[in-house]
Amino acid sequence: MKPPIIADNNGDVLVFRSLKDAEIYIEPVDVQNNEYTAYDSEGRLLRLKTIKHNRVALEPIESEPLHASQLRTLLQEHLVALGLPLEWIDGASLAELVAKRLEYKTD
Repeated sequence: MKPPIIADNNGDVLVFRSLKDAEIYIEPVDVQNNEYTAYDSEGRLLRLKTIKHNRVALEPIESEPLHASQLRTLLQEHLVALGLPLEWIDGASLAELVAKRLEYKTD
């Protein structure tokens, strides 16, 4: 699993610099309600689960990043909504899209 971790909450795209940051931020009730889809920065789909003491854990579902195209589409749509130029977005690699989204991270 390669950070950052990207979580989609019905179109609200959240980016976490580390796995730990994601596990702390995401609430167990939201995991139980299946409100998030999460990926690592290469497009590996991640499983979100609740563990003891009402905590959240994320783990890769796949060893290879089989969901890179879905992550790319998610980031493209999100960056368009943030006002970035479509020409740049269309030509950017997945790694560039992830890096650009990190520039908009708020702590």
